[in-house]
Amino acid sequence: MIAEKSPLRFTLKPSRILFYANLWLALTLLLILISLPILLGPKLVTMCVVTGFFVCVVKAWICAEPEELLFSPQANCWQLSQMPGQDRLFLQKHQFVMSSLIIIYFKTTKGRAVRRTLPQDALTEGEHHRLRIFLVAREQSST
Repeated sequence: MIAEKSPLRFTLKPSRILFYANLWLALTLLLILISLPILLGPKLVTMCVVTGFFVCVVKAWICAEPEELLFSPQANCWQLSQMPGQDRLFLQKHQFVMSSLIIIYFKTTKGRAVRRTLPQDALTEGEHHRLRIFLVAREQSST
């Protein structure tokens, strides 16, 4: 049983951990491509694709703003401030919850899947702990 009566609010900040992981991935792929003995044409095309990914990651990081995740216990639904046109998100049955990482899976009213990856630096320590406890308690109460 969940004793939350008032809405739960979580402020999701852009994560540096995810940003650095994406940059590391792009740079590693570029180094591997440079060292592989493959034809120059496919190598250049693939390097352009990886460079495009790198640019998209940097642009997304520069433009990223905090968003607010709100749970309303009366309606048993969630809302994201970055999705103003979307009124309700419903939590899926299973979530990925660890001490340093949370991956939340939602479905919209239209059936579209929405996912949020939240490492420790995306929330304050207290909010991260509270969200982990809340998600684990919901999963145990639903089984």
